[in-house]
Amino acid sequence: MADRVPVFELHIRPMFRLLDRNHMLRHFDLWSLEAVWENRASILAQVDAGGMPPGPEGGPWPPEWVALFRRWTETGDDARPGHHLETAAAKDGRFTVQPQFGGRVRLSAEVEAPSGGDLTWFELVVATDSEREYTLVREPEYPAGGGTAATLVAQDVFKKGAVVRVVVNDARGRHEVAIP
Repeated sequence: MADRVPVFELHIRPMFRLLDRNHMLRHFDLWSLEAVWENRASILAQVDAGGMPPGPEGGPWPPEWVALFRRWTETGDDARPGHHLETAAAKDGRFTVQPQFGGRVRLSAEVEAPSGGDLTWFELVVATDSEREYTLVREPEYPAGGGTAATLVAQDVFKKGAVVRVVVNDARGRHEVAIP
């Protein structure tokens, strides 16, 4: 079975701790896809040599992290950054919330994707007793197969409880979704 294609937001960004980011901010932002992509060769050289993060602040990355970062650097080129998530747009700007069995509700949206091999989901950003906030994301197929466009469905099921507000951020902006 082939290894999962590394995704910046899911696999690479979490390897850079706040401490690492703060240390490097005078040079570039380790939490920025574009900045990490632009500096990927120097980052790889440093982690491969065991020199990042430095000293007693955490020590060198384990070999599997270095290998993961290296694999990610191979998913893009100078014209486009390595494999990463994109903010998706709900088809026709529509989000639905439907009651489900057991006091649950299902949030869903259709997403027009360039390829049926793409993935889409609601990334939970904030969850309190009364509110849930999501970002609608799409992971493009890799390698891009130039496949047929498809309509994908993103959904999340959660216990309604005291939730009175659902907010979804998508490529078109911020949307408050009515809860039945």
